[in-house]
Amino acid sequence: MNKALSTYRVELSNITRENAAALFASATLTAVYLFRTTALDMEHIRSSIPPGTSTPSDDIVEKMFACALRPVWGLRGPLTVLMSGWTWVTTGSMHPITARMWWPEQIFPATSRAVEEDERLARLKDSWLGEPSQDMDQALEYLRESFALVSQLTLPDVYPPMTAIPYLVDDTKIGVLTDRGAIFVWVAKISREFMQRIEAKDRDALVLLAYYAVLPGRVRNVWWLEGLGADIVTAIAMVLGRENWGLIEWPASVVGVYLENMFDMRYDRLEGQPEELSMDVI
Repeated sequence: MNKALSTYRVELSNITRENAAALFASATLTAVYLFRTTALDMEHIRSSIPPGTSTPSDDIVEKMFACALRPVWGLRGPLTVLMSGWTWVTTGSMHPITARMWWPEQIFPATSRAVEEDERLARLKDSWLGEPSQDMDQALEYLRESFALVSQLTLPDVYPPMTAIPYLVDDTKIGVLTDRGAIFVWVAKISREFMQRIEAKDRDALVLLAYYAVLPGRVRNVWWLEGLGADIVTAIAMVLGRENWGLIEWPASVVGVYLENMFDMRYDRLEGQPEELSMDVI
């Protein structure tokens, strides 16, 4: 992979009709690699923390936070290619992957639970500190759209299963998300300014990231996404500190993280259900 990346970096500086599709494919596969290495590194860090520990060292917290941001930055790679070579990528050999023409034209919460969660997201503004900002408002709106889109794409027998994955459609049932790409839309759309807020450990930006973690956290039995939502929430909880845990109590409960015992065994009420797809999902 190191040899491939050396060539990839050179080509990335000059995106053309001839290399755009290959660069997009390389960036996407690199993102998948970063998802998996994040999970492995987080597992290693967690295993080094004694059970019952509630406040790891600052060094451990920094390592966890860096791991949590790695897949977010990884998804920005394909976006970089798309921004520079949109027409070439979307009309070339990668067209079936990049052009979701069958996605709903109007995005709205499609179930009663989705409506409730949209209202929950909208209320996040009430807890924000400081003056209103465009990048925060925009990130919140994008997140509401992503939750709504996923709710539509998990409706049974409505949309074709293009790149389907098993997904927690309610608290008791595993269904199907017909296009896994929907859970990555938010990361691709948020602004550079918002990313800088996350890097600076802005409290409210981190809370939004924790709420985003619910989307990948509801994926089931996909090896390269395994544990991603819980890992992100755990890292954010450590950075925020106990005094702010109330702000992420809901996403933590959804992805199976007990805030008071984050480094003990995680729980999943639906783990290992027979209707899940096999582990070879790519």
